[in-house]
Amino acid sequence: MNRIGIGIAVSAVLAGLSQTVGIAPVEAAQLTFNIAVDIQSGSLFGETLTGVVSVREAAVSGAPFEEIGLDRFSFLFDNTEYTEADDPFAFAEFENGSLSGLSYAAFGASALDPIFTFETFLGAQFFDYTDPFSQANDGSGDVRFVQRNPPQVIPEPTSTLGLILLLGASRMLRRSREQ
Repeated sequence: MNRIGIGIAVSAVLAGLSQTVGIAPVEAAQLTFNIAVDIQSGSLFGETLTGVVSVREAAVSGAPFEEIGLDRFSFLFDNTEYTEADDPFAFAEFENGSLSGLSYAAFGASALDPIFTFETFLGAQFFDYTDPFSQANDGSGDVRFVQRNPPQVIPEPTSTLGLILLLGASRMLRRSREQ
């Protein structure tokens, strides 16, 4: 068998081995933002509530206005953690590639009884909550989003392995031509 044939056989074996050992594609990069809500009125006046929201980076195109489903949402309110599963219709709002708002609602026993909501109106982000003991103590707060460190681009392992195999095969081909 000539060197080219050996090179191709070795490349095929290594490619098959990469699939056998379970090298899987890396998950898509995430844009993750910390949420801070400074309560301005109601029974929680003066408190700061926190959470986190993430969307797939590839879903953000930079269009003038986009609504993108949440990959992750976590927010602690009244000693209960609320997640993206609690509002399957929730989405993040982006303007020209930047997070501008969040649409999310957590409901109590009834769909007509919101516990809290994030909503955007006329370009401003609002947070409103209901006090379960007294409507007179319902309140609202100002919302801030702070992006965590920008996501790093990590090459997919199988692509990297394929590139190495291709370079090795081309080197073997070049050597065989020189001889």
